[in-house]
Amino acid sequence: MTQVATLTASDGKAGYQFGGSVAIDGDTIFVGNGNLAFGTGGGYVFVKPARGWKTRHETAKLACPGLVAVAGDTAVCGGGDGALVYIKPQTGWKSTSNYDALLVTTDGSKNTFSSIVTNGQIVAIGAADINNESDVAYLYVKPKNGWGTKSNKKHILGQTAKLTNSDSTSGDGFGISVAISGDTVTVGAPYTADNNGTLGAAYVFVEPATGWTNMTETAKLTANTTSYPSILGWSVAVCGDTLVAGNPNGGNNDNHQGDAFVFVKPTTGWTTTETPNAQLTPSHSQEDDPFGWSVAISGQTIVIGDINVTYTQPGAAYVFGD
Repeated sequence: MTQVATLTASDGKAGYQFGGSVAIDGDTIFVGNGNLAFGTGGGYVFVKPARGWKTRHETAKLACPGLVAVAGDTAVCGGGDGALVYIKPQTGWKSTSNYDALLVTTDGSKNTFSSIVTNGQIVAIGAADINNESDVAYLYVKPKNGWGTKSNKKHILGQTAKLTNSDSTSGDGFGISVAISGDTVTVGAPYTADNNGTLGAAYVFVEPATGWTNMTETAKLTANTTSYPSILGWSVAVCGDTLVAGNPNGGNNDNHQGDAFVFVKPTTGWTTTETPNAQLTPSHSQEDDPFGWSVAISGQTIVIGDINVTYTQPGAAYVFGD
């Protein structure tokens, strides 16, 4: 496939890292500027024109750098140890610095937010520091009166729940990636180790009947791979009963071309396993190409990102589906 449009920032400059993170929902694309060093980061909203996507600048710029996520009328962006929630006005997205809610942590953690995702009702944020023992993920549930107050005052919210892995070890990278679908949150921990070296894992958390609370995983998903050091869980995605975990250092016979594993929820519910339902690999066989750097899933379609195809190419995205 070839692109239909190029999206750029109206105030973009070299080194600003526009595109450091991206998100899409329906006709809305949200692009992050991840370079905080310049002090000019932002989240850039693009709304699809009536005649379809075309090369253009942003519809609106929201004052928040770094990671971005969007679902319906809710846009979330942040970095460091805080995230901002913006709600689309009735008249449509407009450039603003007036956020509706500020999401903070209340447990004294100094970890940096490393991943973020939302479905509009819940925001999940990974806070991984591979040199810190307290890698966690935080969940923020939308309050009954909405993310912001009717008086439009800044609404500061602490986490609803803190998710941790029961076998946590220092530097396991828990929280480097997060995904959410319905009542299921998935957190990647690519540096989780076994006796042979780094293996990686995806941890599944299912909302309890009484609602989200501090908890450890419902299930731990791994793959019996022959490639070490494997970093399964560098990227994760979930849609309904299907979960995908990327392993950009994977590949049989230690060629490290990358792979990804698909897990389907059993009829009895998620359970710990090292037996995936499928292994996805790229059509090329070049060593050290990080296929699985990013993953996404919608319905029966899975997309796997590879940022360095055969070293000389500008990367590729591979589509798998029916």
